[in-house]
Amino acid sequence: MARSESITPDVTVIGGGPAGVATALTLRQLAPAWTITIAHRPLTTPWRPGETLAPGCRPLLESLGIWDAFLADGHPEALGTRASWGSDVPYDNEFLFSTRGPGWHLDRPRFDATLLDAARGAGVEIVGERPANARFTVDATGRSASYAVSRGARRIAADKLIGIGRIVDGAPAVPYTLIEAHETGWQYTAPLPHNRAVIAWMTDTDLRPRTADRATTFSACSQHLTPCAGPDWLAVGDAAAAFDPLSSQGILRALRMGKIAAFTIYDALRGNPAALDKYRAYVASEYAHYRASHAEFYRRETRWPDAPFWARRHNQNGTVRHA
Repeated sequence: MARSESITPDVTVIGGGPAGVATALTLRQLAPAWTITIAHRPLTTPWRPGETLAPGCRPLLESLGIWDAFLADGHPEALGTRASWGSDVPYDNEFLFSTRGPGWHLDRPRFDATLLDAARGAGVEIVGERPANARFTVDATGRSASYAVSRGARRIAADKLIGIGRIVDGAPAVPYTLIEAHETGWQYTAPLPHNRAVIAWMTDTDLRPRTADRATTFSACSQHLTPCAGPDWLAVGDAAAAFDPLSSQGILRALRMGKIAAFTIYDALRGNPAALDKYRAYVASEYAHYRASHAEFYRRETRWPDAPFWARRHNQNGTVRHA
């Protein structure tokens, strides 16, 4: 049955990616009587950065009620990463020895579709246009943070990193994500189902090679939103804070942040004035911790100390630019 236009949703989530759907599904569990809407427009490109789901996802997927559907989709396991970083000799980070179990190489369109199907099944309405009014709005629009920006928030970026990627067919079935540093940046190769792979070259905007014109270019900078929440809205996932793909935590972090956002909204709409302050503090703390570990990892690569890409990361002074 179509939703009556006179009904004002309790919560509207703008964006149907992992962070937005995790927020909506958790809210349905917390407040079954609330009207939850996801405003989602399907992407027109098959490109999805972040194709590997890191270990530790099972408890989150189980809590969202989608673990069985996820397994049924048949995503191949990811056994770890193999990196040439700081040395010409590659080294392995084996997921097999992690207490959190394996990761997965995702068929990302299928994964996103499974999330949306779970939301529909839970009674969340999926619409193409954002309803005009809602008691609370969630910005899950990714790095653009378009709704938050319209409410006066600013995106603040710490670097100029971009990715230049493409999906290739006929790739060997290698159960590792490959990472290799070069003088002007670094490259990752991640297997995909059906003998495909995603290959992405990471560099700074001004170092972009001319030969990359036919590839897909996407923003990959470290950035955060200020503020990340207001009296009747908050941003979640990459809209709140976006990490360098080197962190390999994009999807896992989006699911976790979506759950935290849902508890925040539940408390805020039930009259807890401290809920949004706690959420802002959580996002700030997570981003600060990420920035410290991010800087430390880049400092490990010392083979090209005078190359612009590496010199910028070895001499970070906290300067930011406004996106």
